[in-house]
Amino acid sequence: MLALGIDKSIEGEGHDRPDTLLPGLQTKFAEMVLALRKPTLLILTNGGALAVDSLAAATRDKALPPGPAAIVEAFNPCTNAPALAQLLFGTENRWGKLPITIYPESWAQQTDPASYDMSAWPGRTYKYYDKALWSFGWGLSLTTFDLDCQLVKHGEGGAAANRYTANCVVTNTGPRDGDAVVLVYHAAGSDVRASIHDHPVPRRALVGFERVRVGRGGQAGLRFELTARELELVDAAGERRLYPGMHEFVFSSSPSPEVRLAVRV
Repeated sequence: MLALGIDKSIEGEGHDRPDTLLPGLQTKFAEMVLALRKPTLLILTNGGALAVDSLAAATRDKALPPGPAAIVEAFNPCTNAPALAQLLFGTENRWGKLPITIYPESWAQQTDPASYDMSAWPGRTYKYYDKALWSFGWGLSLTTFDLDCQLVKHGEGGAAANRYTANCVVTNTGPRDGDAVVLVYHAAGSDVRASIHDHPVPRRALVGFERVRVGRGGQAGLRFELTARELELVDAAGERRLYPGMHEFVFSSSPSPEVRLAVRV
């Protein structure tokens, strides 16, 4: 195992980084370790996102020199180090999903990391940026899952209008018991996006999530109660507003394929 990262001498409240690179000679050191061609698990310990482009490329492209067998984003383990060890050695299978976007090195060269305009090119966070090394919500497991979701609309008018129940079934198709995390996003349809000219529209926005334990070969059901509020966008005045047109609820439990269900309001 190879642990790399940053500590509070590099980042912290009021102590921002100018880029997202591994500081010092860590990347070079990792390349030297990987050149030994020994199975290596890379563990990243950090608060903010780290760009590990070259190491990630080696993991994804077998034509390149060997990369890590896997990359684990551990953030700041602190007192949770024993829990991390249980995950790494396979005595537990309770992995989660990324709560942040992992940017490539080029991102900090294209924008000022000190700027907090999320929608300015090339974008910031999963809401506006779409070329991440690993996207918000990405995460593997020691087993595999399939996801199926169905949407039921309640009522056509009055207080019940634009209320939905999403019933999802998570199937464990792999060799081990494990936790699945299902995330629900709202994405405005192309007609809604085309009708808005005075403010940016997010690619998607998280509106719900649930974690469920599923035994090997088993299934578990999840229910999401959704309303018109989950379909609203923030307008140019900073107010929430429901725009008429096509919208989608997107159900994700990566790396399983997403389930996209359209609704019209």
